[in-house]
Parts: sequence; C-alpha cells; structure tokens
Amino acid sequence: MIERLDFGQSMPYNAAEASIHLNRYAMVKPIIKNKKVLDAACGEGYGSYLLKTWGASEVVGVDVSQTSIDKAASIFKCEGLSFQCQNVETLQFPNHYFDVIVSFETLEHLDHPENFLKGIRRVLKPGGTIIISCPNDPYYYPDEETCNPFHKKKYTYFDFKNFTEQFLGNHAHYFLAFSVNGFLNVPFSYSTEPSDSMPLDMLEMMNYISCDNSLLLKQDRYLNHWNCNYYIGIWGKDNIVSTINAVFYPREFFNNLKDEDVELIKEIKVWQNQKDKDYIDYKKELDLQQLKCERFSSMLELVNKEADCLRQNYDTIYSAYQSSKNELELLKKQQNEERQNHENNLDLISNELDCVKRKCQSFEVELSTIKKSKGWKLLMLIYKIEGAFRFR
Repeated sequence: MIERLDFGQSMPYNAAEASIHLNRYAMVKPIIKNKKVLDAACGEGYGSYLLKTWGASEVVGVDVSQTSIDKAASIFKCEGLSFQCQNVETLQFPNHYFDVIVSFETLEHLDHPENFLKGIRRVLKPGGTIIISCPNDPYYYPDEETCNPFHKKKYTYFDFKNFTEQFLGNHAHYFLAFSVNGFLNVPFSYSTEPSDSMPLDMLEMMNYISCDNSLLLKQDRYLNHWNCNYYIGIWGKDNIVSTINAVFYPREFFNNLKDEDVELIKEIKVWQNQKDKDYIDYKKELDLQQLKCERFSSMLELVNKEADCLRQNYDTIYSAYQSSKNELELLKKQQNEERQNHENNLDLISNELDCVKRKCQSFEVELSTIKKSKGWKLLMLIYKIEGAFRFR
C-alpha cells in the first residue's frame, strides 16, 4: 500500500490504492450529517473534502506537513472546509469541539501515540464518535527484521485494541478490512479499449459511483485479524456498528490459469513491488528536495528582508548626506559672500591708506619747504634768542 496519496501527476491513477483509501472514509458517511468533523492526519485533504460533500456541517483537516496542507487547500475548496498545519500529538483546539473525529493509518507513524489519543479524546464532544484505523503490519512484514520504513511500530490487532482502549475506553467496536472478490455488472458504456486514454492522476477516485444494489456473501475461507489488511476501532454510538461498506472496481477474472500465466503474474508482482519501492525512494527524495526548497525559500525571504532594511538605511543615510551637502553649499555661499565683502572693505581701506600716505608725503614736502625757507630759519633764530634770555 502507498503511504500517502499524491494528487499531482507524479502519481498515476491506481484503482487498488483508490479503493483502500476511499473505503476508510466511506465508513463514516452515514454518521456525519450536520456534524463538526476533525480529520486528523488528513494528508492532501481528499478525505476531508469527501466528508464535507457527504453532509458534514464543518470539516477541519490537520496534518504535520505544511506542503500537504498547502496542496490540500489549493485543490479541495468548499465552504465549511479548512486545513491547518498541526502535529496531531499536540492538537490546538478547544475542549469538546468536534462531534466526530477520524484518523486513518496514523497511530503507527507517531513517536508519542498516547498524546494523540489523549488529545482527540479531549477535543471530542460528550457522546461523540472516534474512528481510527491501523494497518496490519505483521501481515505485510511477518519477519522482525523487515518493516515499513515510515512506521514507528508494528501493531497486531491486540496491540492496537489494548493500546487504544487505555486512553479511549473499552466501549469500542472493531472492524477488519479485507480485499474483495466477486462480480460486478456495469453498463456496456463503462467498458474501455486499449486505445482509450487512462486517468492521469489520483483525482479520478473522486468520480466514484454509488452502488446500492449489492450483496455480501459468507466467505469460503478462514479470515481473521491475522490476515486482514487493516483494523478499525470505533468509539461512540452503537448505530454505526452494523455498517458494512465496500469500495470496489471492475477487473478481468482469470480462469484456469496456465503455468506461464502464473509466472507472468509473479513477474508483474515483482516488477510492481520494485516500482512501489522506487516510488517510495523517489517520494523521499522529493520530500527532501521540497524541504530544501522551503529552507532556501525561508533564507531568501530573510535575505530580502535584510536587503529591504539596508535599502531603508541607505535611503536614510543618503537623505542625511543630501541635507548635509545642501547645508555645506549654503555655508560655502555665505563664506564666499563674506570673503567678497571683506575683500571689498580691504580695497576701500587700502585706497584710504594710499590717500593718507599721499597726504603725509605732501605734508612732508611742505614741511621740508618750510624748513628751507628764510622765514623758518629766522623763526628758529628768534626761538633760540628767547630761550637764551628765558634761562638767565
């Protein structure tokens, strides 16, 4: 079985996988009318969408993968349906919030499944219903050395029953899931030719047809918990206990297989197993690359924020620079004006000084002329005579 359905074209349509995934949700269809439903570990949201279209008043799908939640929100859109990225071991909802809680193939993936069970019991309304499924890993991987690389633990039926009842109580009802053999009548128009195009992706599973006129026969072989495909536990009202549901698809029937047919089927099975393994490996690599892309995207976002901050700082600094530059230009202009005024004043003072010098020179010439004149000499002689008589 494929761990998680991918609704992109990277996963081609597979009727067997579509039937096993759709069958789990189909079991809930009769009890969700006008109910508030939690789909815990919803993957890419196909089941949450079906629950809403089947009559639930509100459906909330939660998953630990942000990539899956984003994809679910982009593909499956309708009123009353929402998706949130949450770890189901730490559910972020009020107490007694949901009427119905479903979680299919989840328990085996968790490090602390007890926290998950406590959480869904806390958010369930009194009288509500919990439906959980768990794969029969011991059937798929009978050896202790082999296991599903995505699973934390293998649960036998009794492991599943005893563990869940510790937290959800023992008033539970259990179902076992098996593959189906039988015959199906379909209109001739339902037939296809080798030249017809096949569905491209898993979205084809949403185009199912309801079949009411079906009968369940008693099996002709031993069937029990040890050889079923998965187990289902139901905690809640008794009216769902009698519900038997099936999701099936038509295929050819081999009668009197020849040896070469058996060998061919074995080869095809080996090839299919290898393809499934390759798909798991490619999916893991794709998930790793997506994580890297998300990390690089976060780093790019941080770099862009830092660049915006630097641009803002640059704008602030450049604005301050322009302001300082303008102030400097103004100061230079004022200084030039003051210098020009000083130079003008200096020229004026210099001119005045030259004028004074010329006057002084003129006075000196006049004084020299006076000193050389006879009158000056006679005056000096008179001063000397007066001085001589004054001191006697």
